[in-house]
Amino acid sequence: MSADTGEAPVVESARRKRTRDRLIDAAYDVFAEHGIAAATVEQITEQAGFTRGAFYSNFESKEELFFALADRENQVRFDRLEAGLTAYLPERGQITTNQISGIVRDFLGLQPDNRSWCLMQSEFQMLALRDPEVGKTYISGENRAMSMLGARLDELVAMVGLRFTMDSRELSQVLGAIYSDGITRVMLAGSSNPGPDTIDEVSDTIARIVQAFTEPIPA
Repeated sequence: MSADTGEAPVVESARRKRTRDRLIDAAYDVFAEHGIAAATVEQITEQAGFTRGAFYSNFESKEELFFALADRENQVRFDRLEAGLTAYLPERGQITTNQISGIVRDFLGLQPDNRSWCLMQSEFQMLALRDPEVGKTYISGENRAMSMLGARLDELVAMVGLRFTMDSRELSQVLGAIYSDGITRVMLAGSSNPGPDTIDEVSDTIARIVQAFTEPIPA
């Protein structure tokens, strides 16, 4: 009866999603600790509480799992960005350029564990540099993320009668690089997470860049 009503496929789909989510959660910890190359499927499945069979019924390789992890974490950023924008959109025209800079800073820093994500981003870049096929997927994902952020930045500055004097996607790449460099420097200095002073310094730099590359929209 359940097969006729479609209930079994729904249950199976929900179960499969839970399995994938647990594997992705486990991969986050394992990749951050051991790196992608050194991490094993066994370590990931043990962390998740599954077997190798469960892994390979959901992912063909560690690389595919990492792409799924990266996509999920980037989506978390955008979901939180959208949620944050709702606080400003009703007050159209009241947002300031400093607030825009703060939103960009917050968007770039939405990862719950900067150290782990910084380590995995570095691992991902090295993997992409070594494997041209992975590199293509990596660049595609980065371009998609920066295009989405750029589109939101265009909307934000337009709310205060401004526009960017350079392509917003390219500006997003610049801002992202500045933020990542600031966080990386903190990690290299031996800190597990950036303190308020570092965040404020990066935020000030972002604010200056946003202000330097905006101009009034012609009447």
